[in-house]
Amino acid sequence: RWGLTEWQDVEAGIEYARGKGAEDFVLYGFGMGGTIALTHLHESDSTGDVLGAVLDSPVLDLGSVVDELADERGIPGLVSGAAKAVARVRFGLEWSQLSQLDRIDQFDVPLLLLQGTEDSVAPVATADEFANALPGLVTYERFDGAARTELWNVDAERYNEAVLAFLTELTSEDF
Repeated sequence: RWGLTEWQDVEAGIEYARGKGAEDFVLYGFGMGGTIALTHLHESDSTGDVLGAVLDSPVLDLGSVVDELADERGIPGLVSGAAKAVARVRFGLEWSQLSQLDRIDQFDVPLLLLQGTEDSVAPVATADEFANALPGLVTYERFDGAARTELWNVDAERYNEAVLAFLTELTSEDF
């Protein structure tokens, strides 16, 4: 359900880890997992011990993805709009809950956003807009020429350095 229910799996994992003595958490989401991690931040009542999240190629606005893919295939907006309405009724998809841009004011933890400019599913323009809307909370690494989920393959050293720097900042005593 595009993260609307799967965030509860993240919650269960955190609760399990808490039961084993873990106290602080950093979420890491790859592709749809990034969307699930972000939804967890919105929906969970117990995110106080989540220090931040690393997001690799997340779908930040499912509605815009549907619209863009329909447009690329020559499907009229009226038809894609009707399909989205059917999905809302049939599957209970609330499109505004599937847009991290619509929920931008709900973020309060640091985020590392890693995004390829040639991502065929999650448009880089949406990642740009998301990062610009959260200055100070989002550290944004844009990988020119990288396709969907190929960021590490394109520049492993830069990817590793970005993640390490973010995690170091999150766990420093000065933070």
